[in-house]
Amino acid sequence: MFVQKIAFSLFAGVGTLVSCVYYLALYTKSGRGVARQLLLKFYNSMPNPLPPSIKFANRVQKHGPLQKIRDGLWVVKGSMPAPFPDSFYRVMIVYQPPNSKSLLLFSVLCLDEATLKEIDDLGTVTHIYVPCSWHTLDATAYKERYPKAKVVAPRKAIPRAVGKTEVDVAAEAIFANVGREDGSEVLVPSNVMEEHVRIINPQGVSDEFDELSLLVDLTNGSDGAKRRALLLNDLMFNTPPKPPTLFQRIFGVKEVTMSKFGLIITVKSISQFRAWLRNTLLDLVVKEEVEVLTFSHGDPIAGKDEARKFIHKKAYSF
Repeated sequence: MFVQKIAFSLFAGVGTLVSCVYYLALYTKSGRGVARQLLLKFYNSMPNPLPPSIKFANRVQKHGPLQKIRDGLWVVKGSMPAPFPDSFYRVMIVYQPPNSKSLLLFSVLCLDEATLKEIDDLGTVTHIYVPCSWHTLDATAYKERYPKAKVVAPRKAIPRAVGKTEVDVAAEAIFANVGREDGSEVLVPSNVMEEHVRIINPQGVSDEFDELSLLVDLTNGSDGAKRRALLLNDLMFNTPPKPPTLFQRIFGVKEVTMSKFGLIITVKSISQFRAWLRNTLLDLVVKEEVEVLTFSHGDPIAGKDEARKFIHKKAYSF
């Protein structure tokens, strides 16, 4: 009986310790900071599953067809290379501005020749967008295939992409910033693509999170109304909801709007990030007439009401 009591006490003590560490790592700024550095150290020590030296054809993983979401917007869903599980898929977005043959590829993944031909038939690839320093896997292969295209990435991501892919220009140098209020010079677009793409800079994120989302113009509606799409990378996923964990049931913690890994890596200040979601992003989706949301990990959402409901739900469940 005495041994059973000791074993139960040890088990309860270990459980309490694990719960405390879990809470600190997810829901305190300093805890996320420590966990972030440990996770990034581990992530950066992992071997590249597809080194840049591997040619395009040998990089192709299992993927689906090119799917049209709206005029000027398509997606392709594909799997990640080992050791990532098949359930963790990635999505490449193809964007074409109104009245243009120029194409922007967002978070590229290598495709078979039949699908590439479909893309080439749409127009000319002029921009390859690397949304953050973690989405560089196939960028070099695409630059070799489309040497005249600009490889574009957020300014913070460029030094971290060294050794993974070469970047031609910072996104901030060619795309206007939505809600720019810093008094900086207004950019003068040099081509049709750069007239129709703007960047979104999230607030409350960590210094290590170097992603910029894109707000792009779609063809106006038949009534002349503006229509736009928001291209999201790792800022949000659109994956099936999971039931709350035992820890969340016990401590009443709401389900976060991203993976636990994503919360640790992405968010520096939960209060600032939550305020940005509710006061800036939600307002932007309404004001800018956003009717499509795309995700690098998750299925697209189409329809103004659906897009607003999704962002509202994410903002107020965080």
